[in-house]
Amino acid sequence: HCILHLMEREEEEEEEEEEEEEEEEEEEEEEEEEEEEEEEEEEEEEEEEEEEEEEEEEEEEEEEEEEEEEEEEEEEEEEEEEEEEEEEEEEEEEEEEEEEEEEEEKEEEEDIIDSQ
Repeated sequence: HCILHLMEREEEEEEEEEEEEEEEEEEEEEEEEEEEEEEEEEEEEEEEEEEEEEEEEEEEEEEEEEEEEEEEEEEEEEEEEEEEEEEEEEEEEEEEEEEEEEEEEKEEEEDIIDSQ
């Protein structure tokens, strides 16, 4: 009877040990899974951050390009204005010259008339 009892106890203990081991294994697995998940999340976050940074950089570049274009346009406009001004000045000068010539001609005619 005693031996039977002992054997039973041993079996029980073994079973308990096995159960404990299984539990430990499960816990370890869970921990590993959690760690993996955390790592994945971190990676995702990093990727997102990188993407955001890239987007920001692109936006900045676009803005810079736009600014440059605007500057170029302004310069072109200024140049055009200058050209127009120059043309106007030239026209004015021509007109003045013509007027002077006309005056001279008139004077010459008058001189001729006077001399007769």
